[in-house]
Amino acid sequence: MKISKNIEPKSHPKHYLLHRYWGRKPHNVVNEYIKAYSKKGDTVLDPFQGSGVVIIESLKESRNAVGVDINPISCLLTKITIENINLNRLEKIFYEIFTTTQLEYSKYYKSSCINCKNSGELINSIWEQEKLKLIKVKCKKCGETNRKSNDEDIKLFNHAKRKLFKLSKENKIFYPKDLILQYVKRSGKTNIDQLYSERALLILGSIYKKILLIKNTKYRDCLMLCFSSMLSSVSKMIPGNEKNIRGRSGWVVSKLWVPKIHTEKNIFITFENRFKKMKEGKEELNLNSKNAKIFNKSSEKMNFLRNQSIDYVFTDPPYGESIAYLGLSMFWNSWLQKKVKYKSEIIYD
Repeated sequence: MKISKNIEPKSHPKHYLLHRYWGRKPHNVVNEYIKAYSKKGDTVLDPFQGSGVVIIESLKESRNAVGVDINPISCLLTKITIENINLNRLEKIFYEIFTTTQLEYSKYYKSSCINCKNSGELINSIWEQEKLKLIKVKCKKCGETNRKSNDEDIKLFNHAKRKLFKLSKENKIFYPKDLILQYVKRSGKTNIDQLYSERALLILGSIYKKILLIKNTKYRDCLMLCFSSMLSSVSKMIPGNEKNIRGRSGWVVSKLWVPKIHTEKNIFITFENRFKKMKEGKEELNLNSKNAKIFNKSSEKMNFLRNQSIDYVFTDPPYGESIAYLGLSMFWNSWLQKKVKYKSEIIYD
């Protein structure tokens, strides 16, 4: 069967929304090609795996799948999407980490309500460069209220800042300080840690440390992907909306940068929301992940594959002239602490 008609793309189901990735192709279009040009039991190869659409759709249609990508976050995303996992146990592990970290660090998100003056939870703030300007507070009595920052807000932030520096000096916390590649750099930021507030680094570093302590690799990797999926949202890269004290439409520029007016979000709210979305996505799928092989390697020379072991190749090479997939992914890969050959990326700059 050959395809002789246009296929209208459909929106992605939840299992494709576990983590941000660029250039994700319409899953239903990919699925139609796989069914048209391969048969059940065949092996389908995608040498530029990306977000794993070809791998996932191949498994759905009872094909074997081989994915190759030089990008570690691509491989982690694809692996976790197709992996069968006990979601009840995953949720239990998540909330153990979430609760213990929240008990220790939620004090850095305390702020007073502008109406009743009672203590509430800081859920969002707006910064102009290095100056805290506006905050949104959730109060049990008054709901969400907006106000200008005050001395107590700044004092609390500086307390978190000193705590971070103390732990860092004592080598009790990790956060990435990798140099940002020249071709994805913007706004004068030179290192990955400069893309976050010190308060964010303190809490992220604590969560990250606890995830690394999970003994079971499957659950550790799953929560590491969840952790990675929230990073852009809790970074300084989200432009701030001064009218409603919320972030604008997300990571809007394909660079690693900090806009002059940016947002600082409450990490606990964001982390829990990302976990719920991951769980919803995982509930949709029940695939045989044993029929897939994922290689975190370059596709330049695929001598790790047996001759004549592939029946169909579906690929969509990266847009090297417009999006630096691998270079931008250092934002996530720096937390994974993977050695990445960034110079191997096909990119025109």
